[in-house]
Amino acid sequence: MIRRRRRRRRRRRRRRRRRRRRRRRKKKKKKKKKKKKKKKKKKKKKKKKKMNNHKNGVSVFSSVSSLISSLD
Repeated sequence: MIRRRRRRRRRRRRRRRRRRRRRRRKKKKKKKKKKKKKKKKKKKKKKKKKMNNHKNGVSVFSSVSSLISSLD
C-alpha cells in the first residue's frame, strides 16, 4: 500500500484592516482682549482765594476806598 501523503495546505488569510484616521483640527482659542482700566481723574480741589489783593492785581487802596464808601 502506497501511503499518500496528504498535504495540508494552510491558507493564510491576510486580513487587511484599513484604519482610517480622522485628523481633527484643533480649534484655536480666541484670546480675550483685556479691558483697559480707566484711570480715575483726580478732582482738583478748589483753592479758597485768600484776600491777597496784591496778588489778585487789585490795589489795597481801592478795596479800602470801597469799604469807606460802603460805610457812608
